[in-house]
Amino acid sequence: RRPGSAEASHPNPGTGSDSRCDDQSRGNLPLVASGTMSKLTAKRRLVSSTSSPLLTSSSCPVDIDRIESTAAQSLATNTSAGKEVATIPSGSSGQALSARYYYAGLCLASVGLFVVLAFTKAVYLPYTRSSGSGMDSTLSFRDPMYILGAAQRAGIIPDINRTSSSTISGPPNFNSQSQEDMERFLLHATSLETQLSLSLLYEEVAAAAHGRSSVVVHVQHGLSNRLRALASAIAFAAKTDRLLVVVWEPDIHCQAKFSDLFEYNVPGGESNPSLYLVSEYVEGLFPEPVFKVFDYMAPCGKGEFIRNSDHKHIYVQSAFVLTSDANVSEDDINRELRGLSPVNEVRRMVEETERQSKLPLSQSVGVHIREVVDQSKDVPGIQNEKSRVKDVKAMGDIASHRQRCNRAFFYKRMSKLASEDSTHDSRAAVKSNFYLSSDSTEAYEVPASLAKVMTVLHTPVALHKKCDGPAAREVPCQRLALADLILLSKTKYILTSEWSSYSEIAIRLGGHSSDAHSNGCSGAPEVREEIKQLSPGFNPKSLKNFKVEGLELIRTLVRKQAGSWLLVHVGQGAGLCALLQTLPMIKGIALESRTTLVLLWEMDVSPPDIFGTRSPADLVVTDHNLFDTLVQQQLLPSPLYLSEFPQNHGGWMEAWDSFGRTVGQGSNGEPIALVVDVSIADEVRSVEDLEAALADIDLLPCPQQWEKAQRLCAEQHDSALQQ
Repeated sequence: RRPGSAEASHPNPGTGSDSRCDDQSRGNLPLVASGTMSKLTAKRRLVSSTSSPLLTSSSCPVDIDRIESTAAQSLATNTSAGKEVATIPSGSSGQALSARYYYAGLCLASVGLFVVLAFTKAVYLPYTRSSGSGMDSTLSFRDPMYILGAAQRAGIIPDINRTSSSTISGPPNFNSQSQEDMERFLLHATSLETQLSLSLLYEEVAAAAHGRSSVVVHVQHGLSNRLRALASAIAFAAKTDRLLVVVWEPDIHCQAKFSDLFEYNVPGGESNPSLYLVSEYVEGLFPEPVFKVFDYMAPCGKGEFIRNSDHKHIYVQSAFVLTSDANVSEDDINRELRGLSPVNEVRRMVEETERQSKLPLSQSVGVHIREVVDQSKDVPGIQNEKSRVKDVKAMGDIASHRQRCNRAFFYKRMSKLASEDSTHDSRAAVKSNFYLSSDSTEAYEVPASLAKVMTVLHTPVALHKKCDGPAAREVPCQRLALADLILLSKTKYILTSEWSSYSEIAIRLGGHSSDAHSNGCSGAPEVREEIKQLSPGFNPKSLKNFKVEGLELIRTLVRKQAGSWLLVHVGQGAGLCALLQTLPMIKGIALESRTTLVLLWEMDVSPPDIFGTRSPADLVVTDHNLFDTLVQQQLLPSPLYLSEFPQNHGGWMEAWDSFGRTVGQGSNGEPIALVVDVSIADEVRSVEDLEAALADIDLLPCPQQWEKAQRLCAEQHDSALQQ
């Protein structure tokens, strides 16, 4: 009963026989007691199936004498777990029934009254669903086999022939992906938390038109990427009134469970009433066509449009913001993000650090330095990861971004801010006070010359040193990262690191416009200035409109540090089919000669539009007219222009042989370049051969572009055959 409510009388339960309720199974029951012994003795009652919809007619009778005899021991060992587990609803038939559930083992408790369910594992379903007839029904406690029945009713697995969970034993082997292995996973490899959420989800799917539409978001990569996808999904579910199930699976990128970082007492509990968590995952839990599947982690899947209007159950795997027709705003996402409540350990770190600050963090400048280039150090174990979603390739081209975000560039900006006259900037009052967060322990060692003119606050370096190694992604380090994230968000504005979800989440948590923050990494102005110093005769006007990637290419050539390069000029007039016909050859040349493959891209369609998140080269520079500038400034010494050779396979081989000889002989340390025009292909392949060649180098275009290319290439191939 609910505390303070009228006490209901409960008749004794039936004594029907049940194979799950023999003496042996009772003897294995873990017990959780609530209240005191005197209350326990006074309240010798059981809730029967006839008085509460929370217990079904198949519920087992419980030996109350055995419970009392073991209550003292149970109280001594489980006091912390003996919270109120549920409010038992009462009332006439048809009255809306609701239940508040809390995690407390296998116990249903209320002010000294508790009920132990004689199941080896029980499932609590904290949810009320309106039936088609308008009557509300509260899903009840089930036996271990219930989740399999729910999965079968939802079409996740075929019919179940077994009658007891005891016949399904041992760990699952998902190499075979058999039904029995899926059953083993659901019964034995999942936590109670996961079983709760999956059972609820499958019941809604099985309810078809009478059920509630759902969205399952499988968050990926590190802490900040997960939070970005999570907050977006919460906002989407709130806008669309969908049931939200979140798959937060600990892995090498984030070894912490959601409940290690944020308050979460039970699926659908008070801390996160709209959140149902799945902590374990295997392929097949959310299959098509039961779910409409979106894979934002696939090369061409990022940003795929999700239509809520289809009213289908949705499964999306993502580290990014969801794109949909639900009118979810950035403010909606940020509000949901700020609604998450960190665990006490994180809150204490935040409070202890704030107490050390002479000024409120709101009067300080935040600094986020993301400079670790070595992925095996940043994400220990990633070099051995086989999953396409979690391996090194999935991290994208981060090296150039991290190199530009070296601490030296941030120190220069911090020094400049600290030295500025306070009368010239409304933000000057905070410019000599900084809060620093970094993925590198070395970044916290601020030079003494800077320490004299500024105050730099950060969490204890000793904690960061413990995380500078194999433990980097373990629970204590993830809590430290979350505390740093919260502290960073409290500053007035932030010097951010480019291409960093951590900087993005700090801005979202702070509730500021991204325009209020600035990039602390090396940018185009610094590189332009360096080029002018290295080559005073360089025409400064020619550098004006180039982005930082193009300028860095020029700087490398000016320094004569390029080594041997294969430069591919993708001009504005280059056709999609010519580009695709050329790529297999030039990729092969670059790999065999171990040269750096650079695409000077001037096509109107961008590389991501064609290849998604995959990069077609070691470096892609999208500045128009950059190629002409390199030629005019004579930055390509002794280039071999493929366009000078006949447009046939022999011409390619002659060019390749010449390039190979030049690379082998060396060129006094100067760069060597083979410059290729993509309109020159070694041969015109059929569509089938072209598809196989592109698949070999993992550069098959995204569906829309590939469909277009197939038509063009088929026409060109037919024309070539006629010629």
